[in-house]
Amino acid sequence: MEEWGFAAGDEVELRGLSKLELNGQRGTVLSLESPEQARQLGRLAVMMHSGKQLSLKVSNLLKVTHRSHGSACDLSLHSRRKLVSTPVNHAPQLAVMTFNLQHLANFPKDPSIARRRLMELTSGRPPDLIAIQEGLEGIDLLAQVGYSKLISSAVKAVPLREALYGDEAALEALPAIAHESLMVNEFYLRSDEECAWQLEGTGVEQISSAVSLGDDPIVPRSVIWAK
Repeated sequence: MEEWGFAAGDEVELRGLSKLELNGQRGTVLSLESPEQARQLGRLAVMMHSGKQLSLKVSNLLKVTHRSHGSACDLSLHSRRKLVSTPVNHAPQLAVMTFNLQHLANFPKDPSIARRRLMELTSGRPPDLIAIQEGLEGIDLLAQVGYSKLISSAVKAVPLREALYGDEAALEALPAIAHESLMVNEFYLRSDEECAWQLEGTGVEQISSAVSLGDDPIVPRSVIWAK
């Protein structure tokens, strides 16, 4: 497995899997029982922290490296984490994670499982700022894991039914009450004392033009910003 950059005992993070609930979870690479078969299949055995053993493609594994001085591991999946550095030596680094909720269509319905998933996503070096894409207004999932909402695009948002152009197949994945909720982008900031960042300003800007395709207007799209 050395040719892939992994060794038995390495901690890895899952990414790019079709089962979105597995993305972001971590486990430990196990020793190869059949190296030749592993090479042919391009898979490694991983013991998940949950206690479940999986056989996973190497392309779906991200080696977790722990660094000092405030560095963080990349988090690639449906959510992505990166460091925004400054040129000043020993200055704090802003860790940002983007998280596409897909209007909660694939989010665990069980509250305890949902909270555990959120804790897994924000474990290790917690991101300072989380950018939510395609969330639903009024559903504050991140408050339970130590984050405060900075801004929402609600002032320029439209209901989910309109945002999905009335796609009944997509809407069926959610309870009817959510169909009229606004689909929003949001920023959340760590609310604990270790967060070294303070908010100076926020804003919402519409980025789509007011045009129509035939008789149907294009759903307005907007971005949010924070300084």
